Amino acid sequence: MTTGLYAALLIMLFIVLSFRVIQGRQKYKVALGDGDQQPMRQLMRSHANFSEYTPLFLISLGLVDYNGLPPYAVHGLGSAFLVGRLLHAYGVGVKERIVDGQLKHIKYRQYAMLLTFVTLAINSVILVVQYGLSIWAVH
Repeated sequence: MTTGLYAALLIMLFIVLSFRVIQGRQKYKVALGDGDQQPMRQLMRSHANFSEYTPLFLISLGLVDYNGLPPYAVHGLGSAFLVGRLLHAYGVGVKERIVDGQLKHIKYRQYAMLLTFVTLAINSVILVVQYGLSIWAVH
């Protein structure tokens, strides 16, 4: 199943994000929460955002894959989501900064969330179509 490849790659990214939070905790001497440190908040939100969207994406990708979506389409969706998660991790965890009260370099997050929402939306539409086709095939 093609989904397994993207699960493995996304697990690797999750581990990297987890280690970045651990490093931040060591650097800022924070055992719990963000210690009122903006960089720590960014690391934590990058990790949390990944944790919020990735399971739903992998479940939906696994279902469209299982239901017969061609491998090239599964690769397209998986790749787009992975790129989005990489952009988000880079944008929120590395690039974004608040300068003079203004959030700078937010474009990475914007593109990331666009890719995330588009891939989730496409998966949901495909699942509805696959369900409808399965009903028609029975009748």
